[in-house]
Amino acid sequence: MKRFLLKCVVFLVVGFVLHNGLSIWLEAGEGKASGEEGWRSVYKRVIASQRSIPGETLVVGDSVGQQLFPFGQARGSLVANGAVFMVGHYVLAFNALEQNPQLKRVVYVGVPQVVGHGLERSRAYTNFIKPFYTFDNFRHFDLPLWTSVAPHPLVLLAAFPSARHLPLSDPDLDDGVERPIGELSNLASHYIRKLHDLCLSRGVTFQMVSPPVSTAVRSETNDWQQMRQQVRAQGLEAAFGDYLDAIQYLPPDAFQDGLHLTGSRASAARRKLTPKVYGLSSTMPRRQPKRTRRKKRKRAAP
Repeated sequence: MKRFLLKCVVFLVVGFVLHNGLSIWLEAGEGKASGEEGWRSVYKRVIASQRSIPGETLVVGDSVGQQLFPFGQARGSLVANGAVFMVGHYVLAFNALEQNPQLKRVVYVGVPQVVGHGLERSRAYTNFIKPFYTFDNFRHFDLPLWTSVAPHPLVLLAAFPSARHLPLSDPDLDDGVERPIGELSNLASHYIRKLHDLCLSRGVTFQMVSPPVSTAVRSETNDWQQMRQQVRAQGLEAAFGDYLDAIQYLPPDAFQDGLHLTGSRASAARRKLTPKVYGLSSTMPRRQPKRTRRKKRKRAAP
């Protein structure tokens, strides 16, 4: 009986180690894998953040930012979605700055109604836990994150690569509580500050840029009154800069779903925000026309 139990234990341990090894090997190729479904879509950004990034500007952000500066197309873009949260954007920026010393700017592109989200929302497990919840990333996780994760002990399993590939239903971290759309969660405030401080320590510029927002949302939030109060109270003015003051407001019919822009509006917003995101001058000096000297006519002899 003891030998049988010992064999079972050895079998389980070996199987677990092999499955983890296979999972790590599979994940190493995620950057080249095709398909944009589920957590693998976000994990591609994680892989890309650990590799060479062209240019001097790194762009992170939510799904509206992805509309304007899509990952895989826009230069320096690791933009994902809002369920990555500011903690995920921090990890992406940390990795990129470690591997790319030429970077001089980190720009967050996302709307204010998403930037303040805490972990208690739908799709958090798929978009944040699975791609980012690894033993290596634990060094980036602070009390606000651990507090949010504590009610969900099964989340700890995601730290093992094999658990991410098992055909199990993803836990729903949404607590069902409706929060004001203009509120900054503790998680968001903490990692906005941490991302800003990271950039300062590396001599890199940090900037937050908002895509256009619906006039209906501006009215609902009273021009972001609660968020402005939180920014002042928590000393986040330097991180936010002109983020809330520079928003372009458009009528509700400019949006597909109240959040994402229609095609023509997205193209116009991209053209308008590109100089700000990439630190370019919006007014290029006009090229002066060359002056041509007129040849003097020879006067005829009298």
